[in-house]
Amino acid sequence: MSNNDIDNISAFATLHRYMQLSQSSKPTVEQAEAAIVSLCQVYGINDEFELLSHGDKELIEHYNKIKKRIMYYAL
Repeated sequence: MSNNDIDNISAFATLHRYMQLSQSSKPTVEQAEAAIVSLCQVYGINDEFELLSHGDKELIEHYNKIKKRIMYYAL
């Protein structure tokens, strides 16, 4: 298993833990921001700017939908 595969699994696990946390308590904004960083890692990008400047319309819409859901629980 490559380091990239391990990073993707770790990022996915972080997102999963965040969603579990959001079901039992209110996550902090910092936890939401960490989840968004993990979401970027799952997409194989360094940051949101990279996705928005190079991603296709459908990918950007999907990313924004998940990001909105992540932030909804923290705000």
